[in-house]
Amino acid sequence: MLGMFMFGMTCEVVGRWMHRIFLPKTEDVEATEIAQNAANRFGVCLHVHSFSEANIRFRKTLLVIHPDRFSHESDDQKAERNATTRDILACWVIVRTWYIDNGHVDTSTASESYVKVTVLKTLDTVTQRWNVTRTWRIGDTDRLERDLNPDVERLDEVTIYL
Repeated sequence: MLGMFMFGMTCEVVGRWMHRIFLPKTEDVEATEIAQNAANRFGVCLHVHSFSEANIRFRKTLLVIHPDRFSHESDDQKAERNATTRDILACWVIVRTWYIDNGHVDTSTASESYVKVTVLKTLDTVTQRWNVTRTWRIGDTDRLERDLNPDVERLDEVTIYL
């Protein structure tokens, strides 16, 4: 009886050791799977396409569906296009981060466009969400002609990658 118990414990320890060594880490697999699902939104395969190609495909997709091109549409259609654009932008943040984290992008020489802006956010006391009220280029905040109420207003600096 004691021998069977010791044999079972030994098999358990060896099984756990083999699992750690030979199977991939689930966190890495999940991160890659999430990034690949995001990349599918604009037709990119992370292991096939370079960062430059992914960036080009992202921009083309964004240009095709951008709501500013369809100002004649109804409010419902505009809201749907805005949601789609938000999804594409969120997917690009995930994909861009995956390429950087996996060493596919030299951030010192990457030729990406970006805009740095200052964002005034106000707190909606009903929903407890911060809403963007106004944006400026960095350094132009001196145009704000009044003092902020820190309980319901804040200024954030944001980098928007294009």
